[in-house]
Amino acid sequence: MSSQESQNQDINTVEAGADKKRRRFVAGVSVAAPVILTLASPSVLGQVQCLSQQMSGNASQKPGSCALGLSPGYWMNHTNWPSPYSYGTLKTQRTKTSTTPTITGGTKCLAAFGSAPGPWFTPDSKKEPTNFNLQMSVILLGTDPNQPGANFNGGVIWHLVAALLNAANSSNYVLTVAEVKGLWTGSTKPLPTYISSNANIIAFLETTWQ
Repeated sequence: MSSQESQNQDINTVEAGADKKRRRFVAGVSVAAPVILTLASPSVLGQVQCLSQQMSGNASQKPGSCALGLSPGYWMNHTNWPSPYSYGTLKTQRTKTSTTPTITGGTKCLAAFGSAPGPWFTPDSKKEPTNFNLQMSVILLGTDPNQPGANFNGGVIWHLVAALLNAANSSNYVLTVAEVKGLWTGSTKPLPTYISSNANIIAFLETTWQ
């Protein structure tokens, strides 16, 4: 077995165990049907609606039992990531004119999400990575030496990486790991347009963290 296959297997094993502990979907919701996301609704308790509560059809009348996650900026600046994901080792390369952060090791996007983004994804060489085999931490840092002139900060892949870490970090986050991966592939649909797109996914995810 290759090291990449071993990493994928380890990630899938940990995530499968974590998802069993997560809240269940509302009874009667088809597993095969696309999941529809609404904006996270604040409750009187200062918490937010879990996805399962939002899908209940009467979410506005129920207190939230989920909490906001942490921002991409937090995950970019903190190397103690939730299992099974690894930040890697941060090093700095200095020249007379610049300072460039580099990462060795760390979990790569393809290993974490299992595939490239779904067909909803609109490439943007100035805002989005063109290589999805980059480490998640490199994407959060925002630059790739092999993609000069690009800044991933604020892009949809940048947002999705942070959402995946939030889901792995806390069972109280609005989304489960499986739901975040659904956003990535396109099987989970954000409101209000019911259309997966860079802008719509960014708008939704920005309501799910502090």
